[in-house]
Amino acid sequence: MMSEKLAEQFDSDKVAAFNAGLLHDISGIIPNSKRISFAEDLGITILPEERMFPMIIHQKISRVIANEVFNIDNQQILSAIECHTTLKGMGSNTIPLTYNPTSDYSIN
Repeated sequence: MMSEKLAEQFDSDKVAAFNAGLLHDISGIIPNSKRISFAEDLGITILPEERMFPMIIHQKISRVIANEVFNIDNQQILSAIECHTTLKGMGSNTIPLTYNPTSDYSIN
């Protein structure tokens, strides 16, 4: 899996990267047209940009699903899932491990 290769390159935890890689797009089953209301139901804070482009809220929803459904409580994994599309400051080696700048994301 690409996340494990990146973990090796960034000298990071391969197991954490593998788990983040598996779960980062788990909310992809929720259509863009329903993501905002789904996120609101979960109590997720929604930025104006996320309202404009609902695709990007999937990373926050995936974090909640990983935590609440799959019982992932490792903050490094959850953080990597939560920001894999938009990124954050590079405070953690796991953050880039699920980011894929070549992904073909639609914004319908």
